[in-house]
Amino acid sequence: VRECGHKIVISPEMKDEWEFHRSGWSQTWLRTMQVRRQVEYTKDSPDANLRKRISRLSRDVASRDAMLKDIYLLELAIETDRIISSRNNSERKLFADASQRIRMIRDIMWVNPDRESEFCLDWLRRGAPNEAERQLGYQHRSH
Repeated sequence: VRECGHKIVISPEMKDEWEFHRSGWSQTWLRTMQVRRQVEYTKDSPDANLRKRISRLSRDVASRDAMLKDIYLLELAIETDRIISSRNNSERKLFADASQRIRMIRDIMWVNPDRESEFCLDWLRRGAPNEAERQLGYQHRSH
């Protein structure tokens, strides 16, 4: 992300999560991104309708709570570039399942930078183009 010139967007809710899971490496990385002006701060923009729909579609309480805990990722993606970069594959799968009933999240691309098979660095170097196989809706169909 840093070398390719991409930016990250951080809301207060995301910042709280970042602080909770921070490591020495992540703090250094974020500071470097800030110095390079590759961090954009935004306000939280909860989408009550999306949150309600996610709550209703959840298979069980654990799934619902997991998705609502990270729903800010979807909300930020909807408001910005429709891209999520996260190592959290369990929520990715839950959101992919939900995307079959929630059209507005189907085309959100979700990449896991830890999965070599996703060629995330190559994709970022190519400018992070919209690729159907990275979309939540597509991933559901491929399972």
